[in-house]
Amino acid sequence: MLQRSIVRSVRFSSRFSKVENFSTNCSPLLKRSSRLQVQPFREIHPIVWFIARPALKLTAMLTGRGFRKYWIKLDSDEKAKFKSKYRLPVFGTLFASLAVLGAYLYAHVSKAPFTGRWRIMLLTAKDLEFVTDETVRALADKHRNEVLPASDPLYKMIEKIANVIISANRDIVRVREINWTLSVINSDFMNVEVMPNGHIVFYTGMLNAVSNVDQIASVISHEMAHTLLDHVPEKLSNSQLTDWVSIVLHSVVFFILPLDSIAFFTSNFQSKLLDLVAGSKYSQMLELEADRVGTVLLAKACFDVRESSALWEMFALKDELLQNSSNHFLSTHPTHKRRAREISGYCAEANELRTALKCPPLSDCDPIGSVKTIREKILSLQHSGQLPFEIKESFSILNLDVL
Repeated sequence: MLQRSIVRSVRFSSRFSKVENFSTNCSPLLKRSSRLQVQPFREIHPIVWFIARPALKLTAMLTGRGFRKYWIKLDSDEKAKFKSKYRLPVFGTLFASLAVLGAYLYAHVSKAPFTGRWRIMLLTAKDLEFVTDETVRALADKHRNEVLPASDPLYKMIEKIANVIISANRDIVRVREINWTLSVINSDFMNVEVMPNGHIVFYTGMLNAVSNVDQIASVISHEMAHTLLDHVPEKLSNSQLTDWVSIVLHSVVFFILPLDSIAFFTSNFQSKLLDLVAGSKYSQMLELEADRVGTVLLAKACFDVRESSALWEMFALKDELLQNSSNHFLSTHPTHKRRAREISGYCAEANELRTALKCPPLSDCDPIGSVKTIREKILSLQHSGQLPFEIKESFSILNLDVL
């Protein structure tokens, strides 16, 4: 495995040499971690909620169905007496419940850092710590033999890039408070993620999708932004709210609709609709917010924000080339084209920030324009049937050299 890592480091050395131009005037901010670390196992396991959620939904359906059956058996006089006797208590209980719920939600309303967006946060720091531990534990079990040592060239490169970003953003309180750590996993899986506790997990497969240090930094800063914005507890809070709304609706649907088959179909439909609106669309909004904050982190570290837009333009080109037509409406992420466009709109502001911080001037070669040129050339070759097979199949950035 180490030999494979060294080969990769040589392969990418010319493309990522720019990292040597950066330095931090402080001790390393990342605590080196050649192994994924996790706290001792806790007694409460997250499987509890996954069992409780369907159980609660089933209880809600049976409750609504049972009350419907009871209501149907009553004659008109009994229904009138029931309404007269229980109308006030029912509406009083409903009003009191809504008041308590409103007060509870209001107590958990907060503003997102950086953007000032209002949101509901139901999870405590302890809840977040527990979820993070379980996530890291799963990764540790899955990639036990694939984590690169701190002495590996690839580890050192990613560590230095991350340290540049962290060092440049130490004026942000959350950046100083988080205990940033790093694990580099030798895997073809193309992903980077940052845990809520600041644990950065970088999969070496991501190197096949980027062409320079700025693009690596853009991906890392985006994931750091998720952590700084507390997006994980926010998404879990949103999921819990959605589940409770769905549970209530299950009960109402099974009470109102006359047939169990229709009620079952309708309740499943509303669950899917809630997941779509409160899940997919909400997640897309969080991704765009992380892109926005990530560009600020990137610019303050004197990286080229244009490269971030260029990276997403390349992903959009890959989708077009391979005819990937995923349903954007159902996706948890915005389209690559939209992300490139949004980030491109931040470039002017980011460049002003770089100038104010006296960063080195940007290259005259606009990476966004370069991608557009590459796109025109690739599509031209594709239409003429002369597109090299290795580009069409793997679309590795390295293979673009054959053009």
